[in-house]
Amino acid sequence: MLLRLYRFILTKCKLLAQRFFILWGAILQPNARFPLSPDEIDDQCQEFIDSIDEDAVCALASRYNNQKPCRIASRPASGSFNACFFVEFFTENKTWVVRIPIEPAIKDTWSKVQSEVATMQYVQRHTSIPIPRIYAHGRNAKLIKNSAVTQAFLILEYIPGRSLEIQDLIDSAEMRRKSFYAELIKVLSELRKLEFPIAGSLMPDPKGGPEPVVSNTLSMALNELEVSSPSQVVRSNFTSTTHFVHHQFDILMETYRLPAVSLSRETAELETFALDSLGQHIHQFFGDKHNDSPYLLAHADLRCSNIIIDDELHIQAVIDWDWANVVPRKLFTLPPWITGHDLDAIAYVPHRMIMTDFSDVLRAKQKDSGYCREALEELNIQENLALPLAQILRHPSCLIRVYYKFIFPKLFRDSRSAIISSYFQRNKTKAMSVRQRLYESVQYTKYLREKGVLRPDKNITSTTNDIEAWLAKARAIKQQ
Repeated sequence: MLLRLYRFILTKCKLLAQRFFILWGAILQPNARFPLSPDEIDDQCQEFIDSIDEDAVCALASRYNNQKPCRIASRPASGSFNACFFVEFFTENKTWVVRIPIEPAIKDTWSKVQSEVATMQYVQRHTSIPIPRIYAHGRNAKLIKNSAVTQAFLILEYIPGRSLEIQDLIDSAEMRRKSFYAELIKVLSELRKLEFPIAGSLMPDPKGGPEPVVSNTLSMALNELEVSSPSQVVRSNFTSTTHFVHHQFDILMETYRLPAVSLSRETAELETFALDSLGQHIHQFFGDKHNDSPYLLAHADLRCSNIIIDDELHIQAVIDWDWANVVPRKLFTLPPWITGHDLDAIAYVPHRMIMTDFSDVLRAKQKDSGYCREALEELNIQENLALPLAQILRHPSCLIRVYYKFIFPKLFRDSRSAIISSYFQRNKTKAMSVRQRLYESVQYTKYLREKGVLRPDKNITSTTNDIEAWLAKARAIKQQ
């Protein structure tokens, strides 16, 4: 009886505390609480790219090629983290790529460049994986117009060819497709052999040794969190799979604590339920039995665009090694466009054909390849929930789509609406946290609109009566 009373009082106290913090948040200055919006970050990134001095880029490349004359061959290509300038040395028919980290999109540009260089050099020394040659890197280049501030940079060999597209695999003859898969399997199997005693990111040896050290983990998910808001997640390296995975899960949780524009109640409930479900089951995905080393070097983003091919579908290079990590074996997974967990990549193609062809090649090679046996087993285990979870940890924004397509049906038999409705009826604290997130969304959207940075097509689409009541209470408190 006393235990029930204690639990009842504890629950009520938690609810009161959450209500207090919601109201108190309305009193605080918004600019002290709210992060930059994705649109603001995008605008800052474009402003940075536009401010790069192409003459300075050309001079930088020339400096590392015996002052030979050069020119910018084409418009820069910009991804999420780098602006790439293609510099042509017209006297010797040679092209280099000057990669400049986009500073507003990256928390620590120099660490990113150092890790990328250390990783690429290690891969070149210890494998036959085709990757671009590194000509130079540094952080002392003045590349911005009318600025004395220096930038980090990386100068690479230009690899002729084009990025793979999934449609290439659909349209090609079976023999050519399977030849490509065999080459990709060779890349993955060579990476699989690069073993380390701890997990983290490769960095140059501070003592000047020839081999890199495994330092604190750098990742796309953590970087995006740190750029959006001061993160409470501490960078580290790891000697335990459990600790590594829980660190990645902390990043996921922190990401969904950030306020969102025009958040609907349905979305907030789906996110809250998915996060709580993953938190309860994460140990069974990566339990103590998976804590043994070695840890493996993995390309962080082996999407099709980072595989350069020729017209015969032969792999010419694997590019974009920034954010590569040494990871636990359970997180050394096949590319998600093969396993089916990259839902954007496979949205308009018959994915089953890709999976079947790839599995056929693995099966043909499994007798002589331990990696092929492991990969085939990974694909054949229908309940292998580590694959979708790995995709969510790598890309938190895919939480709802991947969790409810691949994980939820394996954990629950009843309908999604029935399960989630029952969940929030039983968990008043979680229901309160949803209301808190909705309240934060209303405030954040209002703040961005008043700041003049909300895009015209974004409106508050879901506002509940209780949130409006809390706003009224907050205004009343301010007027007292």
